[in-house]
Formats: sequence, C-alpha cells, structure tokens
Amino acid sequence: MINIVLGTGFGDEGKGQCVHALAHPGALVIRFSGGHQCGHTVTTREGLRHVFAQFGAGTFRGAATYISSYCTVFPIAFLNEYKALQLLNVDFPNYYVHPMAMLTTPCDLAFNRALSMITGHGTCGVGFGTTLQRNEDFYNLYVNDLKTPYVFDTKMNFIGKYYEEKVKTLNMSSQITYENELEVAMENWEESLDFYRRFVRIELLDRIIPDYKDYLFEGSQGIVLDQHFGFFPHVTRSNTTSQNAMEIIGDSLLKGLEISTSYVSRCYQTRHGNGPFSDENRIELLHTETESNQENDWQGVFRTAKLDFSLIEHAIHCDEIYNYRSKKYLVLTCLDQLKDREAFERELAKSNLLSVVERIQMKDREDWQ
Repeated sequence: MINIVLGTGFGDEGKGQCVHALAHPGALVIRFSGGHQCGHTVTTREGLRHVFAQFGAGTFRGAATYISSYCTVFPIAFLNEYKALQLLNVDFPNYYVHPMAMLTTPCDLAFNRALSMITGHGTCGVGFGTTLQRNEDFYNLYVNDLKTPYVFDTKMNFIGKYYEEKVKTLNMSSQITYENELEVAMENWEESLDFYRRFVRIELLDRIIPDYKDYLFEGSQGIVLDQHFGFFPHVTRSNTTSQNAMEIIGDSLLKGLEISTSYVSRCYQTRHGNGPFSDENRIELLHTETESNQENDWQGVFRTAKLDFSLIEHAIHCDEIYNYRSKKYLVLTCLDQLKDREAFERELAKSNLLSVVERIQMKDREDWQ
C-alpha cells in the first residue's frame, strides 16, 4: 500500500504527525521533495517530541527512511539531529539515501544567509535553495561522491571558488555574514562527514522495496509553495505536489500498487515569513505554547488566519495534474486550537471540499499521537 502525504498550504500543516500516525516497523518512509530544511514536528503519547528534518517522521514508530534523488542532505544538520534523537533513546531503524541525493555544504548555507539579507524573500537559512542553484550551475555534489575522497575534495575546492566569485557581488554587510557563517559551519564539517559516511546506506530504491510492505511518501512544505504553482518569488525550489512521488512510483517496483493521498491542513491558515497571504487578519488560537514555528532572522514572522477553503481546493486541483487516480482524503489538524470549533465546522460544510475528496478527517493534536 502507498500513502502520499502532502501539505495543502504554505507548509506547517501537520504532515509529520500524519506520517507518524500511519507508520509502523514494516513501513518505508520515502522523502521525495525538499530536503534538510523541512521541520516536521511529531509528539507521542509517551511525551517524546522531535522536529524531523532528515529522518523520516515515522522514525518513532520504527519505520525506515529513504532519501530520494529529489532531496538535499546536509551532514552537519544530520549529525545534530542524530544526537538529538539519541537523547530521546530512539532505536534507529534502517536509513537509506539515493546516490544522487544532493549534498549541501557550509558554503551553500553561508551564501544562503548572506543573500537573504538582500532579497528578503524568506528562507529557512540552511542552504536548500542555494544547493539547488549550484547544482543547476553544474557545480554538483552528490552523496555518491562521498565514496571517493579525491572526487569529493576536488569538487569541494571548485565549489569554494564558485562561491568566492558570487560573494564579490554582495554588499559589504552580506560579505561579512558569509565569512562568519562559513567559519562557524566549517568547525563541524569533517566530523559530520565522517559520521555520515559510516551511518548512511547509499542504495537504489528498487533494491530495498522487497524488504517493506507499506510505503509512506512524506511531502515537504505545501502545494501553494510549489515552484510551479506558488507565488514567485515567494516559493520553494522544489515540487511540493505528488509530481516527484508519482515519477518515483512509475519508475520503480512500486508501480501498480494502490495509492491513497492524504492532503493535510491545519484548521486555520499559516505562513512563515514574507509572501502573499489571502487573509491578513490574525486569528486568536488556544494552546500555542508548544508551537514549533518561531520568528527568526531568516524566515520572519509566523502568520495565522482563518482557513481559506478555496486555497485547499485549488491545491488539490493542482495535484490532480499528476495524481488523479488515487483515493483522496483531506486531513484537518489542530482543531483543539480553535476558539469556536462549531463555527468552523459550519463553514466547512458550506465549502466545496467534499466534492474533491472521498472523506474529510478532523483531528485534535492528541489524536495523532
């Protein structure tokens, strides 16, 4: 069985908790978009809480993780996440990475943060977009390159020179930011590379598919941030619809299996940072003390408003371009945060959403644990 989990908005919908709810030790969580910039918060009934980025959100339940070639990985952040999960006494399930997954370097992170000071487009500040741009400029670096030190070191040298030229185009303040961020990141670079080489299994997907019986495709961000469907330039540099997932399925041993798609949204609209927002009237919420999203230098303010049902319908129609045959479910999370749940349910009943999905599921946060 295949289940694709997608966000319908601007991210922060509850995808991680949904994947956690569907996961089990015989499942394989496949990351098919985005990368190490993702932040998928999972809380368990036992009190465990973690914001997953490079480990699949099914890790607490023993599901293995597969990072596809559409994703980026950052060894420094990976090691930090591993250490955080160690403190929670997690038993680590199998972890696989496609050989063509793109590697983020300290240079990518530093330039991302320096550039964001000028553009103000909003960013997680961890080098995701700059990694993709560098690869598009043919200064590529893949997980597969870790196997051969000479190849890896030579490519890193050219990447350093690539960014030296790009930094010259920035203003003085941004140049200083680049130099400072690069110096800090390089302190942990070699340690993280050594750990990553030892921990990760570099593998093609078809070789491990027979070892699992259920396949959870964990999406990143939201469909309204998709590089094709979002509001440029306030978009992510990836496909956040089912596009990549369907390509993986069609090209692998998964072809022909039954597919369900869970479209996830909070019961209110969210957006982190700049960019269009269909309702700028902030909604008053309950129980926000454990909110993962906080204001920072790179992303900006976390914005909330009443849910825009038309945007969800639009997102599902965008996804149908690639994924029209699967069973479709709408999952609305965090209903326990609404001050007037009954009013929300009345507005939902008046919407057109039941005409585009098989079923609507409404969940309080504790229901997913």
